[in-house]
Formats: sequence, structure tokens, C-alpha cells
Amino acid sequence: INLNMYQDNQYIIPDGLYWPEILRKDVSKSGTTLQPIFEAFTNSIEAIRDKQKIDSKHKGEIVIKIFATETTVPDSFSFSSLSIIDNGIGFNDEQFQRFNTFRDNRKNYKNLGSGRIQYVHYFDSTSVKSVFEQGGEFYEREFIISKNQEFIKHNALVKHKSCKKISSSNSETRITFNSLLEKSGVYDDLTDKILKKKLLERYIHYFCYNQNNLPKIKIEFYNHGKLKSESNITKSDVPKIDKNKVIKLQYSKKVNSGIEKIEKTEDFQIDAFKIDKSILKENKLNLVSKGEVIEESPVSLESLASN
Repeated sequence: INLNMYQDNQYIIPDGLYWPEILRKDVSKSGTTLQPIFEAFTNSIEAIRDKQKIDSKHKGEIVIKIFATETTVPDSFSFSSLSIIDNGIGFNDEQFQRFNTFRDNRKNYKNLGSGRIQYVHYFDSTSVKSVFEQGGEFYEREFIISKNQEFIKHNALVKHKSCKKISSSNSETRITFNSLLEKSGVYDDLTDKILKKKLLERYIHYFCYNQNNLPKIKIEFYNHGKLKSESNITKSDVPKIDKNKVIKLQYSKKVNSGIEKIEKTEDFQIDAFKIDKSILKENKLNLVSKGEVIEESPVSLESLASN
């Protein structure tokens, strides 16, 4: 393990990038208020998947803890912080380096490392504590993500606090979002039940396609540090395939006279799920590759009426 790669209390300064410019022009604040939470949840799913590539029997777990304090108005809360804990692969050197690479297209076609920019657009600071295994030993890495003055002064969004050897036998990552930069009703209203509904809405395709290999997902809601209520997302929340059909599509090639079909074919599978309209507002067609929904695809799928 190359632990000298990152020093304690080191600001991670990217080559040839100027963060103030990128934050202002390239990656603006997402209009989806819960985007930082979705980004972190996606990272947890991917970290578990990476761990399962090494250990196929590994059972994934994700716990989300929402911390709030009750206001003087009965049953009304003020958001404090939110933590997402997973037992995925953890931020080893490779994962951490990837996290620090802006526009890294190695992760997958739609994950270009701009997720952490949403962290800094919404929260004053995001702290990460991650236990990972490298070379048969376990290490704990801590780092902070922020765009406050101290970070921007160093042209950095990430500060690597420490990486030390520990006695552990499990990998785990805890990411904690602290101090919203702007007060938000969406976060103040967030409870375990509401977040469960939002995650089902957002990830219904992932849940449908992976229902036999879902991580254990638990959401806890804390008031003044005391557990008030909890919800789980399980297989029973996910609809089964209602109908499926395989269609053969022929390949085409460009020729001088235009486009010509060739003998080669590809099997496309159509899976239909009936999803409660409280979760899916309208009919939707999605292109799925390797169990991942492709959000931005040049292929137009307009052949299904939305209602």
C-alpha cells in the first residue's frame, strides 16, 4: 500500500483545474434538492457491487440516518445532518483517487465524478470516514469535502485528514452531510417514510432489476439524537416483472446509397413492470444496460404514451 500518496491534512489540488470557475460555470447547483443524497446512495450501491466482485457471498447493507430537532411548532422539525453508511469496498487508494478525478469516465458512462460538486453546493461540509482493506490489512481514511473559504483558497474541494492502519475485519464507509448552506423545506420535512418514497421513485428501475440481490436498506429518523422511527426497503416494496418479451433487432450499416440491414441480430429484452402510480407518475420507457438505467441516451424511446 502506498500510504505516502496522500499526506495527513493535505488539500487535494487537481492538475489544470480551477475550482471557483468550475463551480460557477461548469457544474451548477442541481435543481433536484436531494441530489447529494442520491449521489451518495448511488456510490453506496456501487461500492457494494465492487465488494461483491471480490467476494460473491458478500451481503450488502446501507443504513441512512436522518438527524433533526423538533421546533416549537408541534410535529415540525429542523434538519441537522444526514449520514449514509454502507459495507461496500471503502475508499482504498484507487477509489479515493477516482473520487478526486473530475470527469472520470472509467466509473461508468453516466458517473463523471461531478457528484461531490453537488455535496459542496448544498452543504457547508461533508465528512467521510472509510475503512478499507488493502494488502491484507485494514486502514481507516478520513476526508472532508467543502467549498468554504479555506478550501477554495487552496483551489481544493477535498482535504485528506488521515489514513491509518486499524484492527478491523470489515470494510465500511460513513458519509455525513452537515450544515445546509441554504435552509430547505425539503430537508426539514425529511423523515424515514418520505425518504423511502423518494428512493423508491428515483431507483425503482434499479430495485426492479436487482430485486433478488438487493442490499439491506434501512432508514432511521432521529429527533434530538433519539431514534424516533425507521423504515426498510425490501423485496416486498418492489413489483415483479408483469410481462417480458425478447425481440430480435437487425444491425444496419452505412452504405453509399444510405443504410442497409445486415444479417447480424441482437436480442433485446422488454420487461414490463406495473408500478404504483404513487411512485411512478406516468408510463416510462428506459434503456437498461448491465442492470443500469441509461438516463441520457441518444436513442429516442418515444413510442409509449405517457398516460
